[in-house]
Amino acid sequence: MSQYRSTGGLDDAIASDGDKAFNSVNLRDQLNQLLPTEVRESVNGRMEGYWKPRKSVESRTGALVSGGNPLQLPFLVIDATKTISSASYLTNTVTITVTAHGFAAGTVGLARIAGLTFTGTDPNGDRVVTYATVDTLTFPVTGVTAASGTGTLSQTPVNDSAAGNVRASCLFSNPNEQSKEYVIVALDTVAKKIDLDTYAVTTITYPASQTVDAFTDMQQCFDKVILFREGKQALVWDGTSAAFTVMAGGDYTQPVILDDANNTVTLNGVATVTHAAGHGLVEGDLIEIIAIASSPPTGPVIGNQYYVASITSATEFKMYVDWPDHAQHKITYTKPQSSGGGFMHLPGAPWGTYFQRRLFVPYYYDQSGTSTVTFADRNIRDEVAISDILDENTYDQIYNQFRISGGTADQVVAMHGFFDDTMIVLNRNSIHSISNTSGNLTDTVVRELTGEVGCLARKTVLMRGNTMYFLSDNGVYGLEFLNDYNLRGMDQPLSKNIQPYIDRINPDKADKAVAVYFDNRYFLAVPLDSVAGANDAIGNNAVLVYNFLNKGWESIDTYGNNQFIITDYITASGGVRNNLYTVTSNGGLHQMEFAESIQDRLSVSNLDNTIVTPQIAASLTSRGYNFGNLDRKRFTDTQVQMQNLAGETGEYSISFAAEDPDFAAAIGTTSTFLGGMLTPSTTNEAETATIRCRIGGVRGFTGTLILNRTQGSPKIHSIMVAGSVTNRQIISQK
Repeated sequence: MSQYRSTGGLDDAIASDGDKAFNSVNLRDQLNQLLPTEVRESVNGRMEGYWKPRKSVESRTGALVSGGNPLQLPFLVIDATKTISSASYLTNTVTITVTAHGFAAGTVGLARIAGLTFTGTDPNGDRVVTYATVDTLTFPVTGVTAASGTGTLSQTPVNDSAAGNVRASCLFSNPNEQSKEYVIVALDTVAKKIDLDTYAVTTITYPASQTVDAFTDMQQCFDKVILFREGKQALVWDGTSAAFTVMAGGDYTQPVILDDANNTVTLNGVATVTHAAGHGLVEGDLIEIIAIASSPPTGPVIGNQYYVASITSATEFKMYVDWPDHAQHKITYTKPQSSGGGFMHLPGAPWGTYFQRRLFVPYYYDQSGTSTVTFADRNIRDEVAISDILDENTYDQIYNQFRISGGTADQVVAMHGFFDDTMIVLNRNSIHSISNTSGNLTDTVVRELTGEVGCLARKTVLMRGNTMYFLSDNGVYGLEFLNDYNLRGMDQPLSKNIQPYIDRINPDKADKAVAVYFDNRYFLAVPLDSVAGANDAIGNNAVLVYNFLNKGWESIDTYGNNQFIITDYITASGGVRNNLYTVTSNGGLHQMEFAESIQDRLSVSNLDNTIVTPQIAASLTSRGYNFGNLDRKRFTDTQVQMQNLAGETGEYSISFAAEDPDFAAAIGTTSTFLGGMLTPSTTNEAETATIRCRIGGVRGFTGTLILNRTQGSPKIHSIMVAGSVTNRQIISQK
């Protein structure tokens, strides 16, 4: 209710405005236009009615380096060795003096440190150094208590045999191991298998002379892991052996007709089939009856299909049938035949999507050869190839059946399975569907769903409920599936309220953005520039978090180190319940949303297992409080209700900003106004306090409160700002 001073008839009414809950971020509207429960900005925060700092990130594997130290980007170009004249240590950071080193402000990169003296661990070697002043550079360390001496700064050498780049990653679960999951990470020359129970790392080798030299895709398909290599034969791992193998490629051997006389004998439900020239089958192959000799035995029917149960020799195999026993008889078999121009191997695709027991891939390349396989670019980017059922390396060349955009200027960016047997194909500028994919591929139907929006980044596509979400040129869009599985695009982007962040996504790196659904949230990792328009982000350095329960964006997450670059998200189980993991460009596996902490523990180098611990810069900026009118105000005081986690000490610094006239200043900490820090009681209960502090009569049209976490992870339950209207009508008019 309004309050008044105890003087005079022209006193100002004391009004108040505030929020008793927090639900979403709105960067689009003006401060005074934001609605109750909206905030201007939430950095590293989460909203569950209250606002609190996010949980920490925990390094699980450290560096995944193999074979030595590779040259990593970015690195410092040092043509002549420079002299380090002194070194000092303070709070996990070493500062070195290199007089007039010549690097530009903001420079970060690898360089080799040598000759310095350290107390504790010795971090001499290849380090990520950062510009501090024109004469000094810094680099992070752990286990060091002092640094001194002189030394040298030189170029990090190139090691061509090293395997430090993370090229692809995926989740793998062995169907023969109950409740056991692994993350497979592909490096340049080897792959690593990470056990999610123990985080033990095992090496899986590549075939001799085979490498992965570009960022690509890897996924489990059936009981195998396929490592795609664009314009090359894919590598495949069977899930148990110690090495990948090269997937068959080149000229495809079309199915053999098995038509020897008296080739089939049936006994006790097992048919034994012989073919003198060699059948060329493997266990699990599907064969079909295409002809039966005159006076056929009871049981076999033309068109019936059977799986090969066992291979007894190159000329004989067995299969299970429901036929009565009979002596030798001629039945003609074949593996399923092509519906079009013949079968082919996996066509050098850069990625694929597994759906309805088939592998869907973009069809960019033709191939030929036997011992040496050659791939030729078709210069077509809008065509899809679909594998045979349960066979990831047999594809039917059905002429133009899957030419998605019909020759327009478009290309396939992503594919995602929908209901029943329909695959959604997201092109760069349009979206299509392929239906009837579970039967004969000649019966499939391709149709355009919308030409108004397309997909920018393949790994941002996900389904939740009846809506498919993805990153487009204009932000995060959705496709809503209505009754009878009809699609309707959202009339405006889901990301409209955080458009300033969308505008800062580096367009040269945007296609590498990744997303995941976890804990009722959409985590979207993007290459966000530190300064709008700079376009200098080297990868996915920030995460935009959408809360489906609140129906709004709740945070931008940052990580305090520009070498922490997210390349993939994986939800998997390290126990009974799934965790959220991320694979980084050079630091291995990290568990996200790990624990209540003021610091992250990050591995940001593939040179060693050094852990950096940057503070989580959690802050909340409120909406503009203007007491519901357009008059100028005099802001007098504010009130913040906060609650510690049980057994935790917590604190926020408080600042206040006003507009028209502009004003911004720190007004103290929650500890200052409490007369001491909010600390846990002897019973370890979660402590709650209401902090009241004076603003000091700051004048302005609207006022904003900024809270920066300095200790613990306290919840913010409510904010209130009070003041009076100063430009009221003095002389009444009647």
